[in-house]
Amino acid sequence: TLVEHQLIEQYRKLLTWDHAEGFFAPGGSTSNLCGIALGRDRAFPHVQREGWQAGDKPAVFVSKDGHYSTKKSCGLLGIGYSGCIGVETDARNRMCPEKLRSALAKAVDEGRKPTCVVVTSGSTLTGAADRVDEIIEVCKPYGVWVHVDGAFGGGVIHSPKHRWNLNGVENADSFAMNPHKMLGSTQQCAIFLTSQKGSMRKQFATNAAYLFNEDKQYDQSYDVGDSIFQCGRRVDCLKLWLMWRQRGDVGMAAYIDRAVKANVDFAAVVRERKGQFRLMLAETDVVPATCFWWVPEELSHIDDILDPELFDVVDYVVPRAKKAMMKSGYAVLTMSRMQGIPNFWRFIGNGGTDWTTKQFNEFLDQVHWACRQAYEKRATSTPMSPAGQTPCCA
Repeated sequence: TLVEHQLIEQYRKLLTWDHAEGFFAPGGSTSNLCGIALGRDRAFPHVQREGWQAGDKPAVFVSKDGHYSTKKSCGLLGIGYSGCIGVETDARNRMCPEKLRSALAKAVDEGRKPTCVVVTSGSTLTGAADRVDEIIEVCKPYGVWVHVDGAFGGGVIHSPKHRWNLNGVENADSFAMNPHKMLGSTQQCAIFLTSQKGSMRKQFATNAAYLFNEDKQYDQSYDVGDSIFQCGRRVDCLKLWLMWRQRGDVGMAAYIDRAVKANVDFAAVVRERKGQFRLMLAETDVVPATCFWWVPEELSHIDDILDPELFDVVDYVVPRAKKAMMKSGYAVLTMSRMQGIPNFWRFIGNGGTDWTTKQFNEFLDQVHWACRQAYEKRATSTPMSPAGQTPCCA
C-alpha cells in the first residue's frame, strides 16, 4: 500500500494534477471500465443506488479506432452497446475533434446525455494518439467526464522530449497507463488514476462493517480496499517501483525515447525499400507502432492496396509468411487486419534494444523472404529459391 501510494504521488506530479487517487488494475480494460463508471456517476448520480430510470439515455464517445474495452464497459455498466458512439478519425487514425463536436450535439438533440469521452493515446494497432487538449476543449460545454486511455501510449508522460503527445492531460478527469507496454515492465502492470477527489470512494464504497468500520483506531487512509472494486489484488505496483528506482527519472525517460526512435528509424527503412514494402500510414505517431505491407515486385506498380489483384495477394501472403517465420524460430511478428484493408505487419519498437539500420534491413530481408516464399507457393506448387540465397524459413 505504501508503494502504491508513492507511485500515485509520483504520477500526480508527472500529470501536474492538484490531486490524484487510484490503484493498480489487472489491465487497461479494467482501468477504462473504472473511468467510464466514474463518468456515469457524474452524469447519473442516482444509478449507483437506484439503477437506470426511464428516460436515462447515456452516451459514451470513443474513437472508431479506440480500444474495444469501451464497448465492453458500456455493456457491463448498462449503458449498452447502442450508447457507445464511435467517432470518425482522420488520416492518422486519430479522433477528429470536429466530428466529436458534431457527435455530441447530435446525441443531445436525440435526448441522450453525454456521459464520458474516452481519449485514445495510442490505439492498439497503429499507435494513433488523439489530441487530448483539442478534445477537452470540445467537451467543456458539456461538462462530460474525460478519460484518457493511455494504456499503450501513456508512457510518454515520463519523457520531457515526447510528453507533448499528452498535452491537455493535466485537465483530464482520469488517466490509464500500462507500464508493461511502453515502459517494458513485466506483465501485468496497469495503473488507473483520477484527478477528482473522493470520486473513487463515492463510486465503490459499501462500508462493509466487518472490514471498513469507522471506529478503527488508526489512520484509515491506508485502508484502501473500500475505494476500489476489487478485494484481493496482486502487488503489481512493486515491479514498477523497483524498475523506477533502478532506472531513475532519467532512465525512464531514456527508455521511452529509445522506443520512439526505434519506431521512427524502422519506418524510415521501410520507406526506403518501397519496391518491397509500403507503410500503411504516411506518418507515424509518437507511440511506437509501425504498420506495413509486403508487396511482390511484379505488382509494385499498383498504387492502390485495395486493388483486387494486389489486395488478394497481400491478404493471402501475410498469415502464411508469419507461420513460416514462427516455425523457423526466427521471429514472431504481429499481423492484423482492420477496416477492410488486407492483412498487414505491425512492428513495435521498445526501449530495451538499440536497433541499427543494418539490423532493421536484415530483419526485413527475412520478412521479404518469407513473404516471397508464400507468394511463389500461391502461384506454383514448387517455389524456387533465389540463387545464392538461403531461406530462414524452410
